[in-house]
Amino acid sequence: MRLAVLVSAVILLVTPGLAATYKSPDGALSVSARTIDVNAKADTFIASGKAHVSFKDPVAKTSLVADAEKITVVIGSIKNAKPGKSAVAGTSLKSATLAGPVTMVYTFTNSAGGVSRITATADNADYDGETDIAHLTGHVKIVNDDPSLFAEPAVMTGDKATVNLAPNPGPEGFRFRVESSPGMSTITVTPKPKEAQ
Repeated sequence: MRLAVLVSAVILLVTPGLAATYKSPDGALSVSARTIDVNAKADTFIASGKAHVSFKDPVAKTSLVADAEKITVVIGSIKNAKPGKSAVAGTSLKSATLAGPVTMVYTFTNSAGGVSRITATADNADYDGETDIAHLTGHVKIVNDDPSLFAEPAVMTGDKATVNLAPNPGPEGFRFRVESSPGMSTITVTPKPKEAQ
């Protein structure tokens, strides 16, 4: 599906006192704010004023919900193929840049098959959809409630953080990196006890 076709599928509803809204044709992405600017290729949306973005990836079974004062979203087109079914064109989230007080909630299926949530707050953030890496700066706080890893939610704070949101980062891949300068970063975590064999 060509991005040019998306121009005709863009739904921007503007009513006095209400937010402008964009929903992708496949329903995977929605953007709302007081103002939404759309570039000529219809692949970049700049949402300003209580901006909200929601993206669901049905193949990876993940979702990302973000709120900020201003969010710039760049989208693409992918082909989703489920086993035994033909490929269907879908919306991909290439990148997002968030400014102002930021809240991001990422939901994914953990290694035990349950649902886990990572909630992050910061002054600013950016997300790269190709690498599944999020960078957060300023008054960063991250809470990971993955019950397959932690007995209680893990809490990390610092000036800067890098979060790997890949569903399976692998044994060598990091999940979080928290930094502070000057000062100290904190990580409070209670690992889940291992079952006796």
